[in-house]
Amino acid sequence: MVCASAGVMNSLLGKLSALLDKEYTKHKNVEKDVMFLQRELPSMEAVLRKYAMQEGLDVQVKA
Repeated sequence: MVCASAGVMNSLLGKLSALLDKEYTKHKNVEKDVMFLQRELPSMEAVLRKYAMQEGLDVQVKA
């Protein structure tokens, strides 16, 4: 009985370890995406401000 329990625990630990690794990787990828967006945000804002300053745009386009 002890041997069967040890086998089940080893299997469970392996699966939990794989799941934790997968979740860690997901969080790291999200962190990289957020950092990328933080670097790009000033450029996006500058383009939007430049576009909003153009003459002859619809009010809805400016908003």
